[in-house]
Amino acid sequence: MLNITIPMWLLLTVAGLPNLCLVLLVLRMMRLRRRKKPALASHTPSDLHPGVDGFGRHIHREILSQQIDTVFTALYTIIESEHMKLTALVNQTRRSVDFAERGGRTIASPQTTSPHPTRDDAPMDTATEPTIISLAEEGLSADDIADVLQLSRAEVALALKVKAAREGRVGRQVRAVA
Repeated sequence: MLNITIPMWLLLTVAGLPNLCLVLLVLRMMRLRRRKKPALASHTPSDLHPGVDGFGRHIHREILSQQIDTVFTALYTIIESEHMKLTALVNQTRRSVDFAERGGRTIASPQTTSPHPTRDDAPMDTATEPTIISLAEEGLSADDIADVLQLSRAEVALALKVKAAREGRVGRQVRAVA
């Protein structure tokens, strides 16, 4: 049998040296951290951020002002587009109600800008209104009626709303348009 003798000092040195280095490293890091904390506490916020003074503060205000203006401009654009949509809807509803009140007679309106009316500006024929109503009574939806008669969906929906208003069945949808 082979007998190897390892001296005790060698065993302690090999096992203890890495542990000793690790302990010394941790102690050094703790010492550096303690020195750094008072140094940070003594500084004022302006010392930590030197760009906030003078020119930096002016630039910061300008950037904030531009961001706020951008948000308000976007909101204004959205409000204006919704206002234009609502105005167009109200004008279209007025034209349809005026047309229905005249009994289907067309009268030249001074508000028309173009001499040739487009499909959206052209009033609905009085012959198509009973057709729309009969198809609606059969159970077809406004989209299906528009596809069958090749009319715009808004025109069909408006004819159905006018019919409901004439009959006195004013619902939530008709009130929302008015």
